[in-house]
Amino acid sequence: MKKFVKVSVLSLALIAFTGTAALANYGKDNKVSGYVKEKGTLKPIKGAKVKVYTLSGTKKGSDTTSLKGKYTIKKLTERKYKVRATATGFHDPKNIKKNTVSSTVKIDGSKHKNFYFAVN
Repeated sequence: MKKFVKVSVLSLALIAFTGTAALANYGKDNKVSGYVKEKGTLKPIKGAKVKVYTLSGTKKGSDTTSLKGKYTIKKLTERKYKVRATATGFHDPKNIKKNTVSSTVKIDGSKHKNFYFAVN
């Protein structure tokens, strides 16, 4: 009888733990969003391309910025990603030869990341 009680208690604990872990991720929207803007004036950049890659280089999603410079990339798993923005007619404020700005971000739920460019 004691063995049955122990097994029952352990089984209930395992079920409770599994249920708690499932509920913790239920409805979690793992995404990255933000704005692409001109550095200095903070004017939004419409039509910029924003892409998300795993650290090993696999593309996981992309979006084109809206009239207000906003982008959103959804359905990401929890991990670190490289996020790259490219804007025609603009360059990286730190390197005039690059038209891409990138950053590594850890996605765990909803992450906000803005990108800034200088005018060519």
